[in-house]
Amino acid sequence: MRYYPVIAVIPARIGSTRLPRKPLADLGNGKTMIQQVVEIVTLCQSIDTVIVATDSEEVKESVLMGNSTAEVVMTGICCRSGSERVWHTIQQGNYSHSKTQLIINVQGDEPLLKPWMLDVMVEQMNRKYNFGCQVATMVQMSDDPEELNSPNTVKAIVTRLGDAVFFTRNPIAGPDGTFYRHLGVYAYNRFALNDMMEYGVGQLEQMENLEQMRLIEMGLRVDVTKISHSSPIISVDTQEDLDKVRRLCSHQYQSCCNP
Repeated sequence: MRYYPVIAVIPARIGSTRLPRKPLADLGNGKTMIQQVVEIVTLCQSIDTVIVATDSEEVKESVLMGNSTAEVVMTGICCRSGSERVWHTIQQGNYSHSKTQLIINVQGDEPLLKPWMLDVMVEQMNRKYNFGCQVATMVQMSDDPEELNSPNTVKAIVTRLGDAVFFTRNPIAGPDGTFYRHLGVYAYNRFALNDMMEYGVGQLEQMENLEQMRLIEMGLRVDVTKISHSSPIISVDTQEDLDKVRRLCSHQYQSCCNP
């Protein structure tokens, strides 16, 4: 059931320190990273409007060349996080309309997401809206020891009720070596995102260097959508990650990279 219009914003910063010019990276399938993510999000049945928020004219040009219906909003280079870039975007023009209550933040470095994953998260948040669900995110189970020990892989601690209570870059796993890997996707109630921006950077966010820890420090309920391990998802943070995605996007594994 749809309760209100849904906007998806894809923050895409050109100046990544670990992988410069990441949104424009060639995936080997005829698309740039940002074009691939835009295509995924525009195919979601639950999303009404797709916006790319960027500080780069080159990224804007790449999006417009991708023949999508996505809009592009230019944001300043001063944004400290993806959520902050999303917030600045929805304050502009028609996006500030009060009827838009659900905002989806899809990080521009998640080229292997599938549209159905986002649809499931939106539907799950809709069902739980009247039960205090203000923020949702996405995780995937992993048992990869390399990912476990990598600070580039964010781990989530999730309760039996499906709420995230902590995020960390440090290795933390169950007795069987499995853990939840956090994916760069969020759904916010508009008021929760507003509160997040007004709260500012807290101690937990500084400690872990993770913006999502601000939500935990604020005491907001963070609902979790669990994605099957059978669907390969790689968040692109480094050149090594990009090389893995390119191999999956090759002709041999084309189905993995198709939305």
